[in-house]
Amino acid sequence: MSLSIKSFFFLVIVAVSAATIYLLLPLLKEGWPTDRSALIVAIALLLVALLLAWRRLGVREVAPRSMYSVGMVLLALPLALYAFIGSAMLFYQSRAYFFAKNTRIVSYRSTALHWPGFARPVGARIEIDLEVPFAIGGSFLPPKIVLANAREDSADPALVTYLRRCTAADGANACMAAPLWPYRAPTTLTDGKTVHLAYELVPSNIGFLQSSNHVCVSKPGTERSDGNTDVRALWLYASDGGVIIDLGSALTREILRDHAVDWTGMMRGEMRVAINSETLTRAGYQSCQTTTYDASESDCYCRSSKP
Repeated sequence: MSLSIKSFFFLVIVAVSAATIYLLLPLLKEGWPTDRSALIVAIALLLVALLLAWRRLGVREVAPRSMYSVGMVLLALPLALYAFIGSAMLFYQSRAYFFAKNTRIVSYRSTALHWPGFARPVGARIEIDLEVPFAIGGSFLPPKIVLANAREDSADPALVTYLRRCTAADGANACMAAPLWPYRAPTTLTDGKTVHLAYELVPSNIGFLQSSNHVCVSKPGTERSDGNTDVRALWLYASDGGVIIDLGSALTREILRDHAVDWTGMMRGEMRVAINSETLTRAGYQSCQTTTYDASESDCYCRSSKP
């Protein structure tokens, strides 16, 4: 093999080494996302193939020793980094799988939420006692109760589905969620075996809920009408390392067993209550302002707490 071809091969190694190290930067920021595992394995295999080819070239073709040594270092360094990331990903994923497999809900209670001026429930409060196998760094994301579209959701990662649902495209009552504001610090796990969690879930068009007497609702959008009637819970634990633990199935089972709250009726049925400007005005609320919430895309309403 001529020196020019060897030099070209060396330049390829330099480019691949630089590119693979550059690709590491977002991975190190994001943690160990499972959707990147195939990419990491493919890059590692490419580096191994190049390393073996360059080693064979150095042994059989007697490449210049300095060029050969630098090439080996340029390939070994990113390969070692990808091996470390792959090992860390495997560790975090195995721990997350064991955590999800051995976590169970030991107690679940739900009560309907009633607001003054509304004859029917506007949402629900749920309380969960969760037994976990061990403490793991991270925090719980507030659950969302949706009318399921299994065909639409099944192909997406759990976090993608969680973030996509409860938007304007779902319609106001097609999803029950915790208001975005005021911000409440997420619950984390302590060293104890059982953690108590409580959430108040209301129609997803409510962005601000100081109390039942001070509420901001998003301006009307397009109502979703896909006819789904199967209730599904979306509930995640964002653990350290960027690993998402899906606890939605366990919560869904508890919701389906419990009949204290009619989720389907509340979201799309006879019990459905529209929380909007018209119904709030009829219930005695008046337009008001808030300084703690960006209401540029919402209408805010207040009601005196005095009878």
